[in-house]
Amino acid sequence: MFCGSATLLIEAGLINPNLTFLGFDNNGTSIAQAVKNIRKAGLIKKIELKNINIFDMPEIGTFDVITADLPFGMQISKGEDLEKLYKTFVDYSGKILAKNGVLVAYTTESELLQKILKQSKFQVEKTLELKVSTVVGAYIYPKIFVCRLKK
Repeated sequence: MFCGSATLLIEAGLINPNLTFLGFDNNGTSIAQAVKNIRKAGLIKKIELKNINIFDMPEIGTFDVITADLPFGMQISKGEDLEKLYKTFVDYSGKILAKNGVLVAYTTESELLQKILKQSKFQVEKTLELKVSTVVGAYIYPKIFVCRLKK
């Protein structure tokens, strides 16, 4: 979800050549760039892309693994409600994730995501805190959440 330019999809496709992948985003420009990147990586037959808005809760099947580099900071539109977006993401993931599936999400808005996950069908199994340098020489401190549906 929120596949952007398909970096995560391409990395996963290169590591797992026997799997197929589906990515979606609601930004046509990002999807167009993703297609170029996927084609360049030689994975055009392994990765399907859709221009979908998560708020529409589309019927796209069930998945064993869901990953997302959640929008945050400069990646979001002015006035966008991150809490609503993250809650929709978590709720939707709970509907389309297979029973023993894994949800992995990455964000700098870790307190917000953690709060939403606590009130959801998910249990956080592991977190990983990162320190990532930016192009302007500053740092961001995202956190990766690995989750499963509560039993």
